[in-house]
Amino acid sequence: MFEISNLSIYSIEGCIFPISQSPSCGSEAQAALPSLTSVTQLARLDDLKASLDQYEELTNLPVTDPLYWKPKLILQVLNAPSVVSVSFIPLNCAGNSILFIQKEIIEKGITGFFAPYLPEEQQEEWNATPELPNIHLIQNEDSIDQSLTGLEQEVFQEIKDCLKYFLLDSCTHAIALTYETAAGICSRSWIKV
Repeated sequence: MFEISNLSIYSIEGCIFPISQSPSCGSEAQAALPSLTSVTQLARLDDLKASLDQYEELTNLPVTDPLYWKPKLILQVLNAPSVVSVSFIPLNCAGNSILFIQKEIIEKGITGFFAPYLPEEQQEEWNATPELPNIHLIQNEDSIDQSLTGLEQEVFQEIKDCLKYFLLDSCTHAIALTYETAAGICSRSWIKV
């Protein structure tokens, strides 16, 4: 049997509300249209697993650093077999941030890029969906468990692990996960309260 050893990762990053620099002195800065770029890269599955397992040793950041948890969340998503993609809504919409990651480009192209902040033209250009799906408000492990009611045990645990890191990520306000179950591709989103 053929075993997959590499993972193609497609990501979109950018700034949701970039502030344009005004050439005239004293005038207020104007918000510009979201500025997005995409990247496709190849990663070895063994390396992704090792990076997650050894994250504490590999990162130079203390657990208290605001940037500590998002990379760990991304590694968890990439290592979760049922998760297809993740969309991030950052707390700081004026800063550059990873907004979307998808494992493999499936036959339908981009799946699960939830970007309600994009104007309609850009939603079409980036194949983005304007609304967050099945929104759940979470604040602790009990609320995570309640939000995952009805999922198969393996999928439940994979998504729960992602959401535990999401709660610790102080730079992200909301996430949406697209995942595969026996019933097909599904999506849910979570906002921290």
